[in-house]
Amino acid sequence: MQRNIFLIILATVFGCVKSYGQDLNNNRIGISLIPVYTECYKLNGSFEKDARINGEQGFNIGFKYLRFINSKYQFETGLNYSKIYVYLKEEIQVIHQYISRTEQHNILSLPVGIQRSFKGGFFLLVGGHINLELNEWTYLEVDSQDGIGFYVSAGKVFHISENVYIGIAPVVKVYSIIAFKDKADHQSLIDFGIRVDLSYGFLR
Repeated sequence: MQRNIFLIILATVFGCVKSYGQDLNNNRIGISLIPVYTECYKLNGSFEKDARINGEQGFNIGFKYLRFINSKYQFETGLNYSKIYVYLKEEIQVIHQYISRTEQHNILSLPVGIQRSFKGGFFLLVGGHINLELNEWTYLEVDSQDGIGFYVSAGKVFHISENVYIGIAPVVKVYSIIAFKDKADHQSLIDFGIRVDLSYGFLR
C-alpha cells in the first residue's frame, strides 16, 4: 500500500515538473510526511538490534522552515510529530494484566539541521533533534525516547511552479542517543523512511 502511494507521488511530481530553474534565493516553509519502519537498538556498550522487539510501520508528520545561508548551505528547523510502533515478541504483564504485543510511541521532535545543495536539485541533510515522549504513562517496554538524536537524509527537490517545491528523499532518524533520563538498556528507536516535503518559497 505505502509503495503504491509513493509511486503515485513520484508520477505526480514528474508529471508536474516544468522548466523552472532552481531558485537559490527562496527561503521555504512547508510540511513533511514520512512513512517509516521503526526498529529498536541497544546502545548500552554496543550497537545491536534488540532481539526481543521487531519493527513495525508508522509515520512522521511535521512543519519545516528552510532558510538559505548561501547558494550551497541552508538551515532547517521545524516541529515534527511521530506515531511509531514496535512489536514485542513476548507479552508483558503489568498489574495482573498483559499489555498488547504492539507498542505505540508518540514523540514530539524539534529538529535543527544543515542542508548542502548540489546541482540538479540534489541535497544532503544532516541534523540533530530534541525529542519528548508523549505517552510514558502507558507502561512502555522500550525505554523513554526523551533525549537528543540525529537524522540524515539525501534526495532531490523538484521546482514544480514559481514558488512551490516538492522534495523526496530517503531518511534515517535516530531518537534518543543522549538520554534525558536513566535507561535500563539504553534502547533507541530508529526510523527508516521516505520523506516527502511540500514547501512554498519566498524571497529573503
